[in-house]
Amino acid sequence: MVNTRIIVDWSQIASASAFYDLVLPQCGSPSWHGRNLNALNDSWVTGDIDSGGPPFDFVIQNMDTVSQTLSPIADAVLQIAQASVAANGGSCVWI
Repeated sequence: MVNTRIIVDWSQIASASAFYDLVLPQCGSPSWHGRNLNALNDSWVTGDIDSGGPPFDFVIQNMDTVSQTLSPIADAVLQIAQASVAANGGSCVWI
């Protein structure tokens, strides 16, 4: 079985809304999926919400381009991705 790849390219993300617009479709999230970190944790770590997984293969790109405003979100997303891998398998790399 091939894991769903989730690419988070922070150079393309200017707001929290843009983050969810980019990521949720990649996960196969349902239309009712929450647009907050708690909902992201539920779908990535707990599972049984997204049609694409978990497990996921996360590729986190361009962390050095994250604005100060988005830095707390980016840090939390990385922690949630790592928790997802620990709980469900998959992988997480950042470049």
